[in-house]
Amino acid sequence: MVSASDPYGTPDGAEGGESFDAITAAAKMLDLSEGVLTITGACAHVRNSMRDEQGWGDEFAEEFSQDLARALVTQALSPRRTLGDLLLGGEA
Repeated sequence: MVSASDPYGTPDGAEGGESFDAITAAAKMLDLSEGVLTITGACAHVRNSMRDEQGWGDEFAEEFSQDLARALVTQALSPRRTLGDLLLGGEA
């Protein structure tokens, strides 16, 4: 996560470093929070469908949907890996 105190060079970027852009950082945070809300909403729908339409127990449906949401949010927030990274076992 990027913060205003991170060393990204001078504010005008004179030393070749990238300056911190609060507006861009805020926009990225809003995009991420919207994605997280979308994921959790979809997982709540999965939970309700499992319980109401498929007859699964409340406890199992709740645990399953929470695990699914956790995995999807973790994946969404993880750095993207290229096909080469996956095939060659490299780090992201």
